Amino acid sequence: PFDGRTHCAAWGAFRLITAPGAPDPFMACAEDLGGVRYHETPHIVDAHAGLFEHLWAAALPPAPSCDLVAALSREVRDEAAVTGR
Repeated sequence: PFDGRTHCAAWGAFRLITAPGAPDPFMACAEDLGGVRYHETPHIVDAHAGLFEHLWAAALPPAPSCDLVAALSREVRDEAAVTGR
């Protein structure tokens, strides 16, 4: 989602926690400016699982992701060389 629009994970990182052998997560761990929050309420865990599925579907495959990060890194480096920042 580098097209300038806000995307659904802009508010912070999160992890889904699943017990060994279980098909579905039982907890979501969300990190934001306020700290780390552990959610066990089923509808909140389900919302995070749905968000993960959305992000997974929108994500680039690994090789194009690496290419994008490398290209953006070059842009930042080149801009810093021009602006001195």
